[in-house]
Amino acid sequence: MQFLTTEIFKDTSEIILSDEESFHLKKVLRVRVGDEIKLFDGKNQWKARVIGFNDGRAVLKPYEKIIAKEKKYRINLYIPFIEKKYFELVIKMGTELGVDKFIPFTSDYTQKHYEFDVGEKNLRMIEIIKSAVKQSERNSIPVVLCPLKFKDIFERDIIIANRTAINGKIYNATDIAAMNLNEFNILIGPEGGFSDDEVSFMVSHNCMTLMLSENILRAQTAAIAAVAIIVGAMNTI
Repeated sequence: MQFLTTEIFKDTSEIILSDEESFHLKKVLRVRVGDEIKLFDGKNQWKARVIGFNDGRAVLKPYEKIIAKEKKYRINLYIPFIEKKYFELVIKMGTELGVDKFIPFTSDYTQKHYEFDVGEKNLRMIEIIKSAVKQSERNSIPVVLCPLKFKDIFERDIIIANRTAINGKIYNATDIAAMNLNEFNILIGPEGGFSDDEVSFMVSHNCMTLMLSENILRAQTAAIAAVAIIVGAMNTI
């Protein structure tokens, strides 16, 4: 578990955590004076030591910058509007797995009653992401972008997470790893599937189909499975 701060570090800085972070540190994890923790300022991770508490807020002394292994690829997850609790689950688990951008979209079979406000300023999404960043100890913070329409997505190479081939061929994890890409754009179909017009559009744009399972998966399951396959494939090379 790492703790988050928005303060700018200096060589002699002492960092005072927010009330929320301090409560979690002291009351939930039972961290004491002298204990070492990991601190993340949004860009860099640091080793820090708890040197005291000031009116209940933890005072920390960062003493060593953690040199993180450079991530050689990025993952952008295009996810349809689904029931909000499942959409938030994808944001949480996708953050833990390493997704860099979440891009919601609408399509012909999007269920309109599931649409809701999203974007980089959505406070609920920010809190879900912050919690997952802390839990997973990742050294970057993903974003949830404003929604796109289906046909606006295809300005880049797209990997379709699907049970059947969109364009005549099914790719597996080995195929994906061999492509040596530095960015993966994963598209998850809506609960009602893709319309015939959308399938034709994807065929004309040479989309790749990533095989997840012979079973029919719910959108949230497919999203997490696809990201996990990509991460697993890239971590083997």
